[in-house]
Amino acid sequence: VTGTSSSGLENQATSTGTGINPDTGLPDPDLMAMDTSDNGVDPTGENGEDNMDGTFGNDPTPIVIADIAVAKSVAGTPVLLANGNFGVTYELVVENTGNVDLAGLTLVEDLATQFGTALVSAGNATITVPPSIAGSNVVVDSAWDGAGATEIISQAASTLLAVGDSFTIQFTVEVDPDAVGAPGELDNQVTVGGDAVDANGDPITDSSGNPIMVSDDSDSGSDPNGTNVGEDGDTGGSDDPTPLLIPSIGLAKSAGDAVPNGDNFDVTFTFVYENNGTVDLTNLSLVDDIAAEFGNAFVEVVAGSLVVTPGATATPPGINAAWEGDTSLNLLDGSGVLAIGESIEVSFTVTIDPDGIDSVSQGLENQGTAAADGINPDTGMADPALATTDDSDNGTDPDAENGEDDMDGIFGNDPTPIVIADISAAKQVVGTPVQLANGNFEATYQVVIENTGTVDLANLTLGEDLATQYGAAYVDAYDLLLTTPPSDPTSTVALDTLNFDGGANTEIVNTAVPSLLAVGDSFIFEFKVEIDAAAATGVLENTVTAGGAAVDADGNPLTDSTGMPITATDDSDSGSDPSDTNSGAPGDNGTSDDPTPLLIANIGLAKEAGDAVPNGDNFDVTFTLVWENTGTVALDGVELFDDIAAQFGSQFI
Repeated sequence: VTGTSSSGLENQATSTGTGINPDTGLPDPDLMAMDTSDNGVDPTGENGEDNMDGTFGNDPTPIVIADIAVAKSVAGTPVLLANGNFGVTYELVVENTGNVDLAGLTLVEDLATQFGTALVSAGNATITVPPSIAGSNVVVDSAWDGAGATEIISQAASTLLAVGDSFTIQFTVEVDPDAVGAPGELDNQVTVGGDAVDANGDPITDSSGNPIMVSDDSDSGSDPNGTNVGEDGDTGGSDDPTPLLIPSIGLAKSAGDAVPNGDNFDVTFTFVYENNGTVDLTNLSLVDDIAAEFGNAFVEVVAGSLVVTPGATATPPGINAAWEGDTSLNLLDGSGVLAIGESIEVSFTVTIDPDGIDSVSQGLENQGTAAADGINPDTGMADPALATTDDSDNGTDPDAENGEDDMDGIFGNDPTPIVIADISAAKQVVGTPVQLANGNFEATYQVVIENTGTVDLANLTLGEDLATQYGAAYVDAYDLLLTTPPSDPTSTVALDTLNFDGGANTEIVNTAVPSLLAVGDSFIFEFKVEIDAAAATGVLENTVTAGGAAVDADGNPLTDSTGMPITATDDSDSGSDPSDTNSGAPGDNGTSDDPTPLLIANIGLAKEAGDAVPNGDNFDVTFTLVWENTGTVALDGVELFDDIAAQFGSQFI
């Protein structure tokens, strides 16, 4: 039977008898005897203090039962803290369940021993419901921390808990369930104790003369009187440890180096999915709708690239192969179990076109979400009340912040940026080459440079080696002009207008000053070239080479998996669109790096008259025409006219 105990439990026996008359040897009704028991062992004495009722030796025998009970439960739900640990509030209910008062109360909570390395800190012990009976007194020791100081009740104060009285204490604990060396399951018990005292506060002793002291290990639940049937950790006893059930997933996601795949890039992503809680997990899921997140930059998931690599777990989940065709689905097949501390890796490869179908690149980032149900250790079944979820953090450690936090106040949930450094250049001849007075030609080139990747580019370079590419046909380059500057306020580009000449000085960008081209931004410049077309040995083709170094939002260099700076480079394509193959443009071969041809159609024609040779009264003169293709393209349908009859008139014989 459970309930509230009460004081005053005592007992008394009554004995009667008939005296035997010594004269007759028979029981004599006139010799009747009766006595009510007195508390003690001496049937002839007073046995200590009289109860002052005026009757000798008739004090009832008190029954001394010293008993104390404590129940312990987790108040509310553990809270994920900003540092990735959990904040837990415990509640203790202590009751005097005996029939004598208890003094010298103790309440020991040694979290350091029971939680090991999982314990981060403890404190804030507070009496939330004080004792209600006059005379009871409980004082909390503010120095308690569950490690160096394990006693919750102040031993410097005079404490007492009257029969049937109770009090409630709450305290907070910060735990790191996945700390190195942590025990996994975090079960905990507190031990309460007290000394039996009488109404005067004097110690009550046992039959050996020793003070009567009692203690109790806490039972999981909120009722110190019962066995807390059905509570977490219940085994049917009254001293079941209180389990700390924290279903938790740690999910980290990293992006591998971008590998060129034609004009696109292949990027391999790897999730590390870990059970970093205190219960086993089942019904595992992982959602990562990369097609939706990447938008028109998404090309495809590389077929057959989705792989699950188990850690030490014996029952990993399988892959959901259908995800490769529909990325809104679960990557996993829903099977498998992750025991406490176990992990798996999930990887796949995606083909990405950073500037997509709209030819405008933008920064790309991605985040997956893991979910699972905790397995209740009491039932061995999935428990919806122990469901958990986690958004991936950028990195490889599912238990850590992985570098800088995005300052949203939530631990370990930063999306993974996709670092694709890409730059594109397009080059075309503007207008028609003009023949100069010296017989050479002047051509105006226009170059468009665009950041077609997902990260900003700094330290821009633009190499234009006309002397090498044009050979003897090169004369000079000049009038370098930035005609359309970048539009993003963070972009900055300065051209080396004083020194660039395409020969001795081939760098177009002024590298003496900082330069940056933001994601998706572009600029256009022009310059003029003087060409001696007659010195050309064929079609004059030309390519400018653009380059830049990937930087983060703070301007710091980005590095690849080997620690090397990530750079981008591109040879120009003939045309005006740096993010396209410029189909149909001069020199188009269907690629994005076709050289730009300089098409100059030109003929050189010389005519020489030989010596006049007398022919009677007339003269014969031999004329010689020298015809030469002095341009940069082959000529077809060539014609040569010389109407000497019309030009010589009557002198023509």
